[in-house]
Amino acid sequence: MLPTALTVAVAVLQVLTTPAPLDFLSLDQANRLNGRRVTVTLLVDTPVYCDGERTIVGGADRPDEVTRGVILRGERYDVDEGDKITVSGTLRVISHRAAVVNGVAVAGWTEIRVEEE
Repeated sequence: MLPTALTVAVAVLQVLTTPAPLDFLSLDQANRLNGRRVTVTLLVDTPVYCDGERTIVGGADRPDEVTRGVILRGERYDVDEGDKITVSGTLRVISHRAAVVNGVAVAGWTEIRVEEE
């Protein structure tokens, strides 16, 4: 028996709304999603930083040396290291150039970031 259009639509919707694990998203996958709205999960693995308007959250270091993190709206003191969070927003792949910060040389790096909307 062939599935009905409604059954197919529900199955597709479930796939599209299942959060992707940002911790394991490859750079190739992220490049395909760059600039798109996504829903991801992230296991918080770094100290959470609030700057008054937003909260910066980082994931664990991965062997590919690409950093992964999210920027949440507002000050989110309810988020701690070890939490698993789900975030919807725009995914960005950012290539940071090497720079000197406060007299210290910082090598360039690539970041996969989701900015909460």
